[in-house]
Amino acid sequence: MNCKVEVLGFQHFYSNYSLVFKVFTRQKGYVLLRIDSGYDDQNKYIIFLDANKLARILSPKDYFNFDNIHDFTENQEFWHTSKVDQCIQGFDNCQRSPIPLSDISFFDNEIRYTNGITRLNWLLSYGAEIIPAKTDVDSVRVLQDLFGANTFEAKTLKTYFDEYSKLTYY
Repeated sequence: MNCKVEVLGFQHFYSNYSLVFKVFTRQKGYVLLRIDSGYDDQNKYIIFLDANKLARILSPKDYFNFDNIHDFTENQEFWHTSKVDQCIQGFDNCQRSPIPLSDISFFDNEIRYTNGITRLNWLLSYGAEIIPAKTDVDSVRVLQDLFGANTFEAKTLKTYFDEYSKLTYY
């Protein structure tokens, strides 16, 4: 694929198989992310986001830098430091237990985060240039057009699972 992100293959994780991605960050090196099997594989897509395009449009309430995390959490009532601490701990252990992909959509002219805003912020803060994420069939084209990494095509989960079904990563 690309030195910024790579599909490693399948790993047995809990009761599912997970497709594992290796994502390069400038400050933390490589981290591992995953998408579990068992979703609506025909209607869910994996999209590769260009971090620079994405960071330009995130609202201040959605974006923070992990380097200044204590300033941020003291000033934001809605943000729970336990969530941030769990994210940091998760990335510290991602070589053993890959982090789930963020789940995003596009609705009413804005990005919506079903799950994973903290993970997305961690990746942006530490210099990921390309970020794989999960999205729905209704959002994939607009997200690809606005924020997609030009070198990657969004594909259904089923397509990825079929393509990499014989590649096992341990």
